[in-house]
Amino acid sequence: MTHFEELQLSALYRAKGEQEASIQTLQVADQIAAGADIEDVRFSLIKDRDQAAEVLGINHWRPVTYDALAASDEFCQGACTP
Repeated sequence: MTHFEELQLSALYRAKGEQEASIQTLQVADQIAAGADIEDVRFSLIKDRDQAAEVLGINHWRPVTYDALAASDEFCQGACTP
């Protein structure tokens, strides 16, 4: 068994990623309400990813989450916003 499995890191990282995505849905809603389009939202997420990666490293769950969110057209269009 690997440390990843033994420490159940998959569940931990999934939970953290879901929490971060929930926070980002609120920010996306604010951006769209202010007139941002899909590329504006995507650029903002990529900028956040790059800053997080600079501090935490590219393989940390936070920049990986931002990268996944930025790659999602649905997310960047606000499909997940409340």
